[in-house]
Amino acid sequence: MPATATKTDPALWKRTVARVKRGAKGGDAGEWSARKAQLATAEYKKAGGGYEGRKAKDNHLRQWTREEWGTQSGKPSGETGERYLPKKARQDMTATEHAATTAKKRRDTAAGRQHSKQPAAAARKTAAARKEDAVVADFRAAVNMNRSTLARWLKTKRSQEVGQKKGGTGESTGHASGGRIVEILAKGRGAEYTAEDRAHMRKVSGYVKRHLAQRPEGDVTATTWRASLMNWGHDPLKD
Repeated sequence: MPATATKTDPALWKRTVARVKRGAKGGDAGEWSARKAQLATAEYKKAGGGYEGRKAKDNHLRQWTREEWGTQSGKPSGETGERYLPKKARQDMTATEHAATTAKKRRDTAAGRQHSKQPAAAARKTAAARKEDAVVADFRAAVNMNRSTLARWLKTKRSQEVGQKKGGTGESTGHASGGRIVEILAKGRGAEYTAEDRAHMRKVSGYVKRHLAQRPEGDVTATTWRASLMNWGHDPLKD
């Protein structure tokens, strides 16, 4: 199986890209953009185009969709001249910062430049927004148990037995982590996560990555290794 998905109808994809690129929806006519790439993918699928293999986790179109790129007004950039930005960056920018990055985009477009570098303040907030979105994406990739399944698991005797406990008694670190994961999942996708939420997301992603690298030989169904991972929201039997 290829590392990334391949299109089953390359000719259809080529025609779709050419048509979307000529249009003004998603950017200036004749130019390519992240938004046009999303539109082309949607039109390709609608026309019957398919994929073989699995998409890479860092697939750019999936990332742009997850980050909810758009303009401040919600209208196409080709109509307003605004810059496409991730949702969180749009929320975090001041009116002055947004006006500055839009003005820069309009000047560069008028000068015939396809790519427009952002002013420093806007660039910093865009980068910060994308980094925060990556934290959430890594967490979602690490946690493959849904909220109800994890909550039920945490109530079992096996879940409460495994893991390191301070002083040898009380709740284990992993079991407590599972409780926090349930709380985070309850907020739903697209929620406004707190700094504490994001700190725990990083902790979960790191733990799952390290623990998966220590997978024991043979059947892991009844192992402490699997039970510990499940307390952190990851069931290796679902991989």
